[in-house]
Amino acid sequence: MYSELRFLDHGVEMGRMIREHAWWGNPVGTPEDWPQPLRFALGICMGSRVPTAIYWGEELRLFYNDAWAPIPAERHPWALGQRGQDVFPEIWDVVGPQFAQVIASGEGFATFDQRLDMMRGGRTHETYWNYSFTPIRDEYGKVVGILNQGHET
Repeated sequence: MYSELRFLDHGVEMGRMIREHAWWGNPVGTPEDWPQPLRFALGICMGSRVPTAIYWGEELRLFYNDAWAPIPAERHPWALGQRGQDVFPEIWDVVGPQFAQVIASGEGFATFDQRLDMMRGGRTHETYWNYSFTPIRDEYGKVVGILNQGHET
């Protein structure tokens, strides 16, 4: 569908889903209008074998690779392009301020064995995570997104 998104071929399933997703009407716009920092970050995301997500724009809209796809559990594939706080309302009180800190300071963030009580299979599960948030900047240095890598411990 979007031939200019060949770099998504590295993320086999999610790359296909991103190319075929109905982006019309989504605040991130259609792929031909995506800014270079998003395209570059998606190239990194799709090329990584580590669970990797991008939270993009002011609403922190989600993009993610195949390795990250199991994290939202039954919310995948619906989570693609959705606001992070809508995908993970049960943990937003923990991660929301961490995202805000990265956006405000422009500095990365990492945590180890962070407890996150996540909804899976219709019930809350106590989970622990190692993860990092890395700012993605535009050509003017403004933080326009966050690269998230991590895994459940």
